[in-house]
Amino acid sequence: APSPAPADRAADAASPLATRHFRCLVADDAGTNLEIFVHHFKKVAPNAHIVTASDGLELLEAFEAAAANATPFDCIFTDLGMPHCDGFRAVTTLRSLDVPTAHTVPICAFTASTLPDDVAACRKHTMPWFLRKPLVREDLAAILNEMLSLANPPASHPN
Repeated sequence: APSPAPADRAADAASPLATRHFRCLVADDAGTNLEIFVHHFKKVAPNAHIVTASDGLELLEAFEAAAANATPFDCIFTDLGMPHCDGFRAVTTLRSLDVPTAHTVPICAFTASTLPDDVAACRKHTMPWFLRKPLVREDLAAILNEMLSLANPPASHPN
């Protein structure tokens, strides 16, 4: 793969996310979207540990497993339109779990929708952040900085 332009490297290295260690859960039913998201995410936050899920059910399983292993996620990004369990249902279920971080983990909708009703629905479902596809790396960095400022993650994670 070609190296990023010097300006890209400098901008990424200057970001506070460049040295931060945290855990993130990302759900999307389209494998290509997950690959693109993880690629950009690693450019913005190279020390982040990212776990992916292909639908809302896998998101819930991964969230519960991480909580049970005392390795909670610091933030979550979820697509809205997924089979088996969409993003809205997954977040509603997650928020009702009897797990301390279920009520506080920052969650961002990650979707191709641009409809104002979808943005309002996300806020109603405790997803105050809304990241549109196609992904813009600068938007991802800005949202991550906001989310992590609220998450107050531990100083380091083993993974």
